[in-house]
Amino acid sequence: MRKTIKTIKRLANSSMGNPAFEITFTTGQAVRTKANISDAYIIHSGMEGRSVDVDIQTTKSGKQRIVGISY
Repeated sequence: MRKTIKTIKRLANSSMGNPAFEITFTTGQAVRTKANISDAYIIHSGMEGRSVDVDIQTTKSGKQRIVGISY
């Protein structure tokens, strides 16, 4: 799904030491990266305002997590 990034917020690292982010899109939707995904390493502040392809997974409890992101 193609979305435009409004803001990127760096969160605390996972227990394994990997980066985590909360990304807010221009639609107002705010979604966190799934713990320990390799795509978290490509996220940077220069992506704000950029349109990206994002894969969002919804858990059984209804939480949404980013499981993939690309330019």
